[in-house]
Amino acid sequence: MELDDTKVNEEDIREENSIQLKVISEKIFQSIISSTNTIPNQFYEIFVFVKSEINKKFKDDEDALYNAVSGLFFLRFVIPSIFAPHFYGLLNDPPTPTSQRQLILISKVLQSIANMSLPGNKEPFMQSMHGYIEKKIPVVKSFYDELSKTRSNPNADALSVPKNMKKNAIATLWNLFYSKSEKVKEKLSDENHKDHYEQVKALLDKYFYAEKDD
Repeated sequence: MELDDTKVNEEDIREENSIQLKVISEKIFQSIISSTNTIPNQFYEIFVFVKSEINKKFKDDEDALYNAVSGLFFLRFVIPSIFAPHFYGLLNDPPTPTSQRQLILISKVLQSIANMSLPGNKEPFMQSMHGYIEKKIPVVKSFYDELSKTRSNPNADALSVPKNMKKNAIATLWNLFYSKSEKVKEKLSDENHKDHYEQVKALLDKYFYAEKDD
């Protein structure tokens, strides 16, 4: 699926590779956008909340909503798991160099669709994908609309987070909280929010010491 002319010299091969990249990207993209009935309900709760908050700040700006949803769903979950599947339990071992390059190219295509924008000039070899990406932008917008609707999925599996990923997430939250602790204290310093600060701190303390002892 290589498109970079510094890696593939023959034009005919690049054209064949471009078709192959579109076919594989389309299979994965269709799998993603048809998954609305199996996405865990917790995702919908988050996206509905994000939609509410975005509408408060950027009223009637649908692009702001789409960017927020794409940033959470695609750029934080989908793209990383495709780019590095062994980090997310999808593969036991890292991909081979050839497979890794293919996953990078697929990630580039899906990320452009998710961002609702064409690849930049820094990678001219991706121009052959422009037509395909443009056709998928309206489709992904409809998918974002579905993600930000309140719903309950009876078929959705309950979230099960591997223990090592949970520990890493808690460590990240812990470090973020304390690196921004002064700003948090400033925001929550008035009487109306004092209880919230105490609750957040107590919760993080509980998880920190529980995981540390474990």
